[in-house]
Amino acid sequence: MACGNFDSDGSLKSRTTLSCEALAINIELTETEKENPNLHFTKLETYNKQLLKIINKHREEIAKKKDIEYVQKVSKIIKMYNLNEKIIVESINAIGTTKNIIPAFKYIPDPLKLEFYLSLILTLKYGKKFAINPNYKADYIGLPISHAQGNKGDIEVYSKNIYWLIEVTLIRNKTQQLNSETTTAIRHFLEDNKINNYLSKYLSFVAPIIHQDTKEFYDFSIVKHKSKEQSINIKPYSIPEFIDVTLKTDNFNDMGNYTNQIINDFKNNY
Repeated sequence: MACGNFDSDGSLKSRTTLSCEALAINIELTETEKENPNLHFTKLETYNKQLLKIINKHREEIAKKKDIEYVQKVSKIIKMYNLNEKIIVESINAIGTTKNIIPAFKYIPDPLKLEFYLSLILTLKYGKKFAINPNYKADYIGLPISHAQGNKGDIEVYSKNIYWLIEVTLIRNKTQQLNSETTTAIRHFLEDNKINNYLSKYLSFVAPIIHQDTKEFYDFSIVKHKSKEQSINIKPYSIPEFIDVTLKTDNFNDMGNYTNQIINDFKNNY
């Protein structure tokens, strides 16, 4: 069966659909396997790896397409509203006040504004080398309309070898921050199987203020999950600290240095 078009050399073009690739797998069943349901499905299970490989390939293609579309939308937003680093930073600093730096964005809820503005800065600073994927739901223009689903982190940044998750909150209360923005962030970071494909993994937690209890939680997580097999780097940031490091495009070095310092302090003290 032929699916899609062929190049001049006879090779199948990459636009072959998922269904065509799946149907192209040659599943051979004996007469006994055809007649016996248990044997039939046992035989089909032997093709799971091939099918999962095809499915994962197409998921990656969809994700890549989504990332490209987001960058395109962000580029249009930046041009449409004449945005630059200075205006975006001023807009972040104005969150929680009555001041509106960009009137067109005044109706975006403050927590979403923070995610949105940080995504814009990340795109400006890292968009040429990394895929930037904020998980909030956006309208057709690319403006945020609601938060990400509960099982997803806030902003994902990645390349072929690096995965970076940024968890963002406006919570200032010490108890709420510790209860709501710690274990969830670590779970998003460590329990997502897709990050196992990356050599280096980074997590930034960003809040208006980092309470000592919150800092100690993330420091403990560094010690608990650090291993020779995985390069895991974690750091909690206040919003001004995160912006400062991001504008310098020094995030990876900063998180790596912080993680190493926590590990060294633990070794020296214990």
